[in-house]
Amino acid sequence: RPLCAWTQLSLTLADVQPFARKAALGTLRVEGLQAHLARDAQGRISLQRLATAPQDEAGASPAPPWEASLQDLQIAGARVLWDDAAVQPASAWVLDAIEGSAQRLRWPAAEPAAFALRATLRPQADASATLGVLSLEGRASAASATARLGIDALAVSALAPYVNAAQHVRVAVGLLHVDELHFCHVVLRVAATGLRSAGM
Repeated sequence: RPLCAWTQLSLTLADVQPFARKAALGTLRVEGLQAHLARDAQGRISLQRLATAPQDEAGASPAPPWEASLQDLQIAGARVLWDDAAVQPASAWVLDAIEGSAQRLRWPAAEPAAFALRATLRPQADASATLGVLSLEGRASAASATARLGIDALAVSALAPYVNAAQHVRVAVGLLHVDELHFCHVVLRVAATGLRSAGM
């Protein structure tokens, strides 16, 4: 599977000055984005191979950093597939029907940028099944973030491989509802139904 693909991408330019290393972009819209992330049995994530920075040539002066901004980011109909062989049983999820947006993105990040995201969690083996609906909105910069997380009817069994490995608790069935979760100033309200756990 390719690491990333999309069906349509459009970008408007506002003011691009390559010699001054400045780029002010208008709207970036990505439709039908599909990304595939995986973790092998040794815990290596597929993205790690992209994170290896090239080494500067000996004696070369570092280039001045770019200044970039994006007024509006729009993501429509995106999917992220996740395969995890480092847990037992192995997990195979898809974060489906992702709709996202962000405004006034800047690099270096001087001020927090607003963002919003909504997606449905499904098993890869059954595209008609729903494991939960997730939503996230807030403001973030390189130094801090404040966000509101919504989780609707999350099937706790989907988290069982991770809970079992981390907490030595066997999770069988259940649904989890989270109304609000604020990072930094934490406000968490949880209603859980039909949970069963055994074996500490």
